[in-house]
Amino acid sequence: MVQGSIKDRAGGMLQNVSVYVKGTQNGTLTNEKGEFTLNANLYDSLEVSSVGYKTQYVFIADSRPLIIVLDGEDGSMNEVAVVAFSKQKKPVW
Repeated sequence: MVQGSIKDRAGGMLQNVSVYVKGTQNGTLTNEKGEFTLNANLYDSLEVSSVGYKTQYVFIADSRPLIIVLDGEDGSMNEVAVVAFSKQKKPVW
């Protein structure tokens, strides 16, 4: 079992960050405090990713809680596209 927290360079805790054991479907999301708990083994690698941040790989070297700092992606907000479609029926008179 591994525990940890994830924050940005400014020290803000990041919620809803994906944390997976690399190469598996075993993963979780950080909570509103940026904390996570994951069933992982010593010497596993974690893949940590979130929209707007660079994916990071972290090696589990011991049982101490991890503190992971994510770097923002340069220009990532220029890549976001919001698309919405709507369908309505008009009344027949």
